[in-house]
Amino acid sequence: IKKLNWKDILEIFQEMIRKNYLDVRRMYRITGKAKLAIDFHDIPYYGKDDDLFITRGKPKSGTNKFLKIISIDIVERGRRFTLSIIPMNTFKSKRKVIKDLLNHIKGLVRIDCVLMDRGFQSIDVYKLFNKRKKNWITPVKKTAKIMSIMDECAKKNVWKTIYRLQCNRNYIDVRLLIYPTEDGDLVGFFTNMDVEPDWVARTYPQRWGIETGYRVKKEFRAKTCSTSFTVRLLFILVSVVLYNFWILLNVENHILGEKTITVRKVRITFRRILEQGIT
Repeated sequence: IKKLNWKDILEIFQEMIRKNYLDVRRMYRITGKAKLAIDFHDIPYYGKDDDLFITRGKPKSGTNKFLKIISIDIVERGRRFTLSIIPMNTFKSKRKVIKDLLNHIKGLVRIDCVLMDRGFQSIDVYKLFNKRKKNWITPVKKTAKIMSIMDECAKKNVWKTIYRLQCNRNYIDVRLLIYPTEDGDLVGFFTNMDVEPDWVARTYPQRWGIETGYRVKKEFRAKTCSTSFTVRLLFILVSVVLYNFWILLNVENHILGEKTITVRKVRITFRRILEQGIT
């Protein structure tokens, strides 16, 4: 495995994921737009950090070194599916990697909107989505400036306004939506959509589906002591394929009125298949 080119492995699995979803879409006659989410995921790494794919971050699980991946998923209940996944490196910008993701899923799904966390708050990222004519939503970063503006708007009973994000000469005007919670707090969202704050407040929690998906994929991911990026990437990609397979099995079972299949059962079955293939 170590001798294989990681780019070739990634291309093979990306095509496999794409074909699987096209088959599913055709089989279940899936139509209409879908809500997607984009998110990063850090996988702890304990080897040397002399690889451009190893990034540093806040300490977690006994290390501050991580193999960072980014994926784009359908996050609507009953339709969840990982459409594309890309490993990050220290030279790739968020804008570039999101552009790659959007290119990968072109023709796969019609996008209703893309949900992202506040870590994606970026003028260049927003401009990319606007250029592609894709709807997007992110929570605001709670800076003193933005919280002050939200407080002033709330006092005037104004829940939607235009806000300018600016860095030197680079800027973009976005919609700032303000949602008052039952506890009296104010939650802000940036978006390019002409919608009401309560709609965004109801819709945005669907983004958590991608985080749930990462936890399930971790259960599918084989453990390894290898420091080879190629080996680790392969195991990550296999976990994505198994996750999608598990999702589809349970969609089928739901249609047939049968019990949900557990992650453990799929893992055991997959292990037996591997053992039979080896012997």
